[in-house]
Amino acid sequence: MDKQIPASGSGTVPSPPPPAPSPGATREKLLSWSPRRYSVNRFVLVQQPDETKPRPSTVGVLTKGRHHRALVLYLLLLTWWPWLSLRHTPLAAEVWVRALTAEGPGTANALTWSPSTLSRTWGELEELGLVERKREGRLTRIVPRREDGKDDYVAPAGQKKDWYNAYFTLPHEFWTEQHFATLSPAALAVLLIVLKETTKKPDVELLREKMQDWYGISGKTVTKGIQELMAAGLIEERLRWEEDLSAKLGYVKHHHYGLTGVFSTEERAGRRRVARRKRRLNERKKSKKAAQEAKS
Repeated sequence: MDKQIPASGSGTVPSPPPPAPSPGATREKLLSWSPRRYSVNRFVLVQQPDETKPRPSTVGVLTKGRHHRALVLYLLLLTWWPWLSLRHTPLAAEVWVRALTAEGPGTANALTWSPSTLSRTWGELEELGLVERKREGRLTRIVPRREDGKDDYVAPAGQKKDWYNAYFTLPHEFWTEQHFATLSPAALAVLLIVLKETTKKPDVELLREKMQDWYGISGKTVTKGIQELMAAGLIEERLRWEEDLSAKLGYVKHHHYGLTGVFSTEERAGRRRVARRKRRLNERKKSKKAAQEAKS
């Protein structure tokens, strides 16, 4: 029987490195470092606040410009930012690529990534003013800018009357269920629009003739996005009838759309309530500890 020859200068044979974790395991682990189970995104990601000026914002610009990867990558950056902002060492490109890789059934046509596409996409986001890049040795530190690209990024505080601090939430299931990779640009844009518009109400009417002016995407794109989201079970149509005696039948039909499951208004509000309770509990614990230390 052949004998293994120890490595030079060592009494043991070095073992091969373990296999890299799967994309799914990578996403699950890094998402667990943001325990709220959702990310926050300012309203201005979807729409500008001033009704006297053009209202389309980043979602419309990226969708119309066919920057699908850029929108997905920016959303992931904001999702990870609560812990990534505290990290001393930038993440390697391989981590981003692994986390953005879809696997399993239904992903044959999913968005694909490589180190080169990742680098190119960071470049697109930088040109649009949505990130800043800084080399640190062999790695690159990525820092987000505000969702409209017009200021430095600070986590939104959530004030209701301040459009630049009001936000909507994106559940982590967007990542764990791989919607980030399987939704088309049209479906992703509609999902973000409806998430924003249903922060406080269960559904919204999407007027096709207003979509271009309000969000920067065409009515045709909205129709395509709705159809895809309905096929995926993420959105449902809710018809509303309104009396209009000047109409042929004496009433008119309005098409409203509401998200389902964990994306629904009720479920998202529930997660925010849980996060608020945990935050207040942690604050009380810190205050109690500080008071005890001051007495000692």
